[in-house]
Amino acid sequence: MLFFCGNTMCAGKHSLDTSVIPVDNITTVTIQDCLADKLFISKNPDQEYSKSIEYWNYDTIMIADFKNDLLAGNLAFALETVSSIRIKQREKGTFEWRTIYDIPIQKEEDLAFKRTYPYARSKTTYEFAVLPVLNNKVEGNVNITECYSEFAADYLIERDNMVQMILNIKYEQTRNQNSDVVTTLGRKYPIYVCNGSANYDSGSFEVTFISLDTATCTFDVNDGINYRNQIDDFLTNKKKEIYKTSNGDMWLINVVDNIPRNIDEQKNPVHTVSWVETGGYNSTTDMYMANLLDVDYENL
Repeated sequence: MLFFCGNTMCAGKHSLDTSVIPVDNITTVTIQDCLADKLFISKNPDQEYSKSIEYWNYDTIMIADFKNDLLAGNLAFALETVSSIRIKQREKGTFEWRTIYDIPIQKEEDLAFKRTYPYARSKTTYEFAVLPVLNNKVEGNVNITECYSEFAADYLIERDNMVQMILNIKYEQTRNQNSDVVTTLGRKYPIYVCNGSANYDSGSFEVTFISLDTATCTFDVNDGINYRNQIDDFLTNKKKEIYKTSNGDMWLINVVDNIPRNIDEQKNPVHTVSWVETGGYNSTTDMYMANLLDVDYENL
């Protein structure tokens, strides 16, 4: 005669084991009616039993030592193995990652951080990678997420300032190269001469600068003159800026020449701003030299 106990035949190795019961993701743990020195939870069911489990690995979910607290995470372990959190960025479909932030980690509070990246092009999908770093060299596991960037206005951006341009926007650009055409005696066609590797954009834009209250989506017309005077100071501060448009164009520029202000047919004041491209927004070094990123990782 055969007897079954649990899910195995009588006298089997696991005959007294309880039946396997499928469960959903476990989100809570309750300990009661006992004295507990330690709580250890792992995703690895084959891990050998031990009365002393002092280490973390990728299967560990929590270790609670009950040292007058309910801490069960790996913050202490993380602080020993992480010196900074590095954030990288790239346009989706490209291969090269660009480091945009490196956040020092010295205490638990440093792991709670927030960063904003204002230099994204419109109509572009970006990938962002967050990874731990040890001693500024050894990078850990990468967590990648993506987002789509799109906006309706044009912007001028410095490190701590951003100007939104909405009304009466017109702009033009020119691709510049250092070249010339030489005609000579005895030749039907001229000679094309290109000296140097200059290849950059320049241009100008017209816009009515006006302050927008984002809470009410209304323009502050009454304080317009003071706002435009502040804009004039912003445009003539000699700093490099990111200029980006709603259709996806973007440049690292300097404002050049005088900045005239005219009145159009609708009595709106219109600025005309000339600019020249003086760096690459995809170059970490150029962005660092423009004081738009913190560290020049291309030349570490």
